[in-house]
This record gives sequence, C-alpha cells and structure tokens, in this order.
Amino acid sequence: MYAQSDQESRLLRKEYCYYITQHAPFDALDPIWEHANDPAVFWLMASILTQVLGKLALRVIKAPCNSVPSERAFSVQNLIHSKTRNQLQSIKVNKLMRIYVNSCVLSQIPRFSSSSFSNATTRLPTWLTEEELVQMEEELLNKEDESDLESVDEDMDVN
Repeated sequence: MYAQSDQESRLLRKEYCYYITQHAPFDALDPIWEHANDPAVFWLMASILTQVLGKLALRVIKAPCNSVPSERAFSVQNLIHSKTRNQLQSIKVNKLMRIYVNSCVLSQIPRFSSSSFSNATTRLPTWLTEEELVQMEEELLNKEDESDLESVDEDMDVN
C-alpha cells in the first residue's frame, strides 16, 4: 500500500472522499477543474493542495507502461501450445490459457478456515487438486470436440 502509516492512510481516504464529492480542496468551482482533461496538470495542481492524494495520483500517472502482461501471456501460450501439442486449434489454446490463468489467479486467494467452509461438502474452486484440474481440462476439451463434431454433422446435413 502507498500509505506509510495508519494516519496517512486515513488522510488518503479523506482526501479521496473530498475529491469524489468535490469538496475543498476539490471544490467544483476551483480552477484546477479547468484542467480535468489533462490529468498530469490536474494532479500536479492537486498535489499542491493535498498532502497525499495528489502525490499518489502523480506517481500512478508517471508509472511507465511495460509489456509484462503480454510477455506473460506468450509464456503461458508457449507452455500450452508446445511441440508435442502443436495440433491444437487456436480456440482450444485460448480456452486452455483462460483455464490456466484463472486457476493461477484463484490459487492466490487464501483458503477460508471458518467453520462454514471447513466441511468436506463445501469446496471452493481453489481447492482443486492438480489431478482435478487436469480432469476438468480434459472434460472441457472433450465437450468442445463433441460440439465441433455436432456442428460438422449439421453442416453436412444442410449441404
């Protein structure tokens, strides 16, 4: 988190509420709103009026864009669409990539230890074992193959 202390965190929330509701120092008639279409100038002026929020916004605006998400996507695609699995169609690769990425995201969610989640009948998707994930992937691919075959049959019936 950006705030270094509880006091700074409270001040950040307070300044954000002032910004959202357009109360001092973000009054609707204040001259900084003339620069609302230029975020860099707007937040530069706001950094003079605020203690924390303006500086945070400037830091976010000045953050360089990078290619990490796209590189990560290519890495996942290379894991899935390997030399041994080079017959996969792009639609299947996209679906497998979604499964892989979503399972990684879900695995980051802490498992609940409260009594309502601790019984064996209540399971979260993040509690799937590796075998269950592979089985689910195979079932999805099999269903897709079946639907592809049905669509081919329908196309042949039409012709």
